[in-house]
Amino acid sequence: HPPNPVDIVLAEDAELELAGLKVRAIRLPGHTYGTMGWMFTRDGTNYVAIGDLIMPGGVLGYSGSVNFSAEDVLQSLRKLARLKPDFILPGHGPVGEPAPYVAKGIEVGEATGWSRMVPVKPDPLYGFTRRDWIVAAWLEPIRSAAYGDADGDGRPDVAILIPAPSGSAVKLYLNKGGRFDKQPDCTVEAPDVEDGLKLRMVHLNTDRVADFLVSSERAAVLLISQDGRLDFRAQLLEGLPRAVQALAGDFNSDGLADCLIGQRFVDGFTVAWQAQQGSFRAARHNAKMQGYFDVELADIDGDGQADVLFSNGEVFRRSAEGRLPDGPTWRLQRPSSGWTFMAVGDFNGDRRPDVALLAQKDGSERICLIAVHYNTGDRQKPIAGRPDKTIELDLGRGLLRDGPTAADWNGDGVCDLVVSAGQDTKAVVLLGSSSRELELQRRVVVELDYAIHHDTKLAVGDFDGDGKADLAGFGPSAVQAVGVYIRPGR
Repeated sequence: HPPNPVDIVLAEDAELELAGLKVRAIRLPGHTYGTMGWMFTRDGTNYVAIGDLIMPGGVLGYSGSVNFSAEDVLQSLRKLARLKPDFILPGHGPVGEPAPYVAKGIEVGEATGWSRMVPVKPDPLYGFTRRDWIVAAWLEPIRSAAYGDADGDGRPDVAILIPAPSGSAVKLYLNKGGRFDKQPDCTVEAPDVEDGLKLRMVHLNTDRVADFLVSSERAAVLLISQDGRLDFRAQLLEGLPRAVQALAGDFNSDGLADCLIGQRFVDGFTVAWQAQQGSFRAARHNAKMQGYFDVELADIDGDGQADVLFSNGEVFRRSAEGRLPDGPTWRLQRPSSGWTFMAVGDFNGDRRPDVALLAQKDGSERICLIAVHYNTGDRQKPIAGRPDKTIELDLGRGLLRDGPTAADWNGDGVCDLVVSAGQDTKAVVLLGSSSRELELQRRVVVELDYAIHHDTKLAVGDFDGDGKADLAGFGPSAVQAVGVYIRPGR
């Protein structure tokens, strides 16, 4: 299981009072390096809870352990024997006298040479069917992840958002030619953000290093890189709850990149105006619009200005000077009344951005509706309000809450649509084509060896440098080990 920040530090064999009961904390390393036992006396009987230190009959509790050491187990059992408990409270097996656990464990350990066993290094691919996966941020308590070139070397990197003793922290893992170091290359504290919600990578200043948006249900912080180094200055953006997206664009034609920030379940959106290099002032854009899950920038009408598209189907056409209108210019029909997600890409090879809106079919927990709006090339009405095609896809459960991914999965130069469900162990790729529309018959199922976190989206990029698209996401593996797992393309 991933570690969590420490709230209380205990000295070895410390005594605590819990609900009127005196409990002695006993360090019992073995199953993990930090395994603790808990000893207390009730009605003259001594009890000790030992967790997964040992199973009945002297069986080692190896599965799912981290930094396991059979020698430590043996030493901890000898320590328990000296304490002479009357009853053992195990993590597995019946409560009872210590002999089947302590005495039998010592007997088996001494007979089979536990003290001579070399601890096995934890394997991030334990339980995976393939051994060529790339792993980053293993065993971290990941709340959100962002992928992209963070240091300007052209390779996609990995950044994660985790809880910290004070607020949150961002850990950045740089791509070392298809591998990632165990320890992060950079850690940035975000003390103003508690219970982190989203992490987004965005380029806002003129250096080659990426910047980040860190958000929670109540606050948002921009982490701005300094002088092209992995050194970041935090700027708190007041009054910005549930920020879920950050997009760079010059929205007032002053030559500086501003940051458009989408907010989930909030009417309107926010633009953080860059007043000078690296300094931002947030301002609400109080549009009369429905709630949305995501926002994207794309030049829908071909005038050279990226327009703003929301997953609720509303499109804001920017002026020739890059300014935003007060309300939506076009409205696209949503596929159902439920939460709607969005992907934007050239799905038919005509070099114009198309829009796919996705939602669960009304009354169904399994069927995903994909409403595809192809770009007409008409600058006055580039996207029709009604979809050109609606596809029904049986995912078996609800969509990922950050929606689908638009990317070229098979390397044919045409954008494909990568769709998955929350906590699923597979992704479905609907293949785009310059000669055919998106259709259910042209799909590829990509098997995964982990359960995708329900509140994220998958990333597509060439992480190992072989020229093929790889698929990255985070979630727990079959042995409940959380990490960023990158499946190489074939």
